Amino acid sequence: MNRTPSAFVKAFTLIELLVVIGLFTLMAFFAVAHTGNSGKTILEGAEQTVYLSLEKARNSAMGGVGGEDHGVEITADGVYKLRGNPAVRDGGMIPFPAGVTAAAANSIIFNRPSGATAASAVTLTHTSGISKTVDVNSLGTVSVQ
Repeated sequence: MNRTPSAFVKAFTLIELLVVIGLFTLMAFFAVAHTGNSGKTILEGAEQTVYLSLEKARNSAMGGVGGEDHGVEITADGVYKLRGNPAVRDGGMIPFPAGVTAAAANSIIFNRPSGATAASAVTLTHTSGISKTVDVNSLGTVSVQ
């Protein structure tokens, strides 16, 4: 009995279906794994913003830039550069990413030329409940906890 090509039913084989289901499973796994860390990644970005702003202000003070003290003001929404004594805002705010806030307003001024300051800590919190702290000791050393 000869079958003509039009008599064959075109369909996927079991192996092809299993491969496609396996690929969709892997893609779903990676999608869930990636979104699970998004709050932590966003918070780490805000932490780097604070850390780098503090380091830049300290280096400016120790380098005698403009012959003034330098610092930062941390607000709930972002970071402002400060300069002078008394300190005034120098430029616009660097905003935190959506979902990140600082615990309380905090101004950290680095003295010229030593870079010393009053010991302080900045706690950043993401809406997911994760938090990070950036510490500044009395010598002006900035560290991330």
